[in-house]
Amino acid sequence: MIIWRAGCGKSASPVLWGGCGATYSFTRQLDLADDALKWLNKGNADNVVYYGMKNGEEVYTGITKQELAKRLYQHNSGVNGKGLDTLNEIVNGLTRNQARSIEQYLIENGSANALNKINSISPNHRFYDDAMRWAEEFINNLN
Repeated sequence: MIIWRAGCGKSASPVLWGGCGATYSFTRQLDLADDALKWLNKGNADNVVYYGMKNGEEVYTGITKQELAKRLYQHNSGVNGKGLDTLNEIVNGLTRNQARSIEQYLIENGSANALNKINSISPNHRFYDDAMRWAEEFINNLN
């Protein structure tokens, strides 16, 4: 079993964060390239992955480092507002690229994608495959 200890602030080492102070365990070794790990760990661990809710259903998957109330207001503003009722946090304490990886995985494999219009990570991105494997393992081991 592989244990990833979550950190706070910037990472200088290839440790994957999964929430400030939290511990997540991966049940199998992931064979990710060193440059993919560096990409996943780049930056502060201050991002959140959330579901946008409408009429009690998960209809949107997103990421932010803003307060969820502010992000909800932005989603609902203007002529093309999404009409979301609330945003429900899925996981926090992620770097931007970790959050993007989870968001993309959930857009492709989850049901909360009816209002998603763009990819968070292009399938042509050089770390796409590594990001999807990391996200799948992370999500499967959130418990």
